[in-house]
Amino acid sequence: MQKVGGGYIFIHRMLMEHFAAMTDEDIARLSAEIEGAGGKR
Repeated sequence: MQKVGGGYIFIHRMLMEHFAAMTDEDIARLSAEIEGAGGKR
């Protein structure tokens, strides 16, 4: 993502489409995985 003015835009359309296609269950699972890792990457 790239900061533009007061917001952000995706710099790669495929990434935007991937996130747009995620279901609520996908998001919940990903959030749980991130929190389980202590929020670290």
